[in-house]
Amino acid sequence: MRHPARGQRSQALIEFALVSPVLLLLLFGIVA
Repeated sequence: MRHPARGQRSQALIEFALVSPVLLLLLFGIVA
């Protein structure tokens, strides 16, 4: 499922915005 560069960057930003809070929570859970 590959699309030409159309909206690829915004898709990555959305995925990053969704995933980063979870990763931060995991990191804090491990460190704390």
